[in-house]
Amino acid sequence: YELGFFSPNNSQNLYVGIWFKGITPRTVVWVANRETPVTDSTANLTISSSGSLLLLNGKHGVVWSIGETFASNGSRAELLDTGDLIVIDKASGRYLWRSFEHLGDTLLPSSNLMYNLATGEKRVLTSWKTYTDPSPGEFVGQITPQVPSQLLTTRGSKPYWRSGPWAKTKFTGLPLMDESYTNPFSLQQDANGSGFFSHLQRNIEPLYVVLTSEGSVKIYQLNGTDWVLIYETPLANSCDFYG
Repeated sequence: YELGFFSPNNSQNLYVGIWFKGITPRTVVWVANRETPVTDSTANLTISSSGSLLLLNGKHGVVWSIGETFASNGSRAELLDTGDLIVIDKASGRYLWRSFEHLGDTLLPSSNLMYNLATGEKRVLTSWKTYTDPSPGEFVGQITPQVPSQLLTTRGSKPYWRSGPWAKTKFTGLPLMDESYTNPFSLQQDANGSGFFSHLQRNIEPLYVVLTSEGSVKIYQLNGTDWVLIYETPLANSCDFYG
């Protein structure tokens, strides 16, 4: 993975993002300043004296930040091999913040969707507005707190699509998840009101799940130097759309 500035479709807008290293075309999997692009090439990403990660424009104004400050003796930012951008306390090594807890439109093998009813925390996917505009779009993908859980996509405030309940190894409402399908995902729920949807296999060819700006959930896997679409839902003739 790489972290840097990118400009979608050669526009004037600059974003800080994470993408797969050495794979063309560039596939961006996380964007920091989705709602606040910068337009000057002198912008920079830095750690403040209070340990916060900041994106500054050319006039040193704060364009984006992780929104937290830390009572520590210093912190540093690091991009892990999993694609997770973390801020670490230098003294203790404790994670102070991580991008995997602030997902964009993409789920990577080591990240997860989750909910916690006790704390109200949720990790969801939020689509890009368009293919070339990473600002938050209409669609949000999440797992529901019901037991058994299911994947739910909303469009604005209204339900858009559902997967059907989880049944041990698959979602019952997805016709492509038949007896021959080996599901690479896991969904765990506990008695304390928490649930996690994550990838089972970590050491495989690069793979990612994306919620597109059209509301589709797509799974891509790397085959040599090309991304191959291995799963897509909902299909146009799906019966699981909400009316």
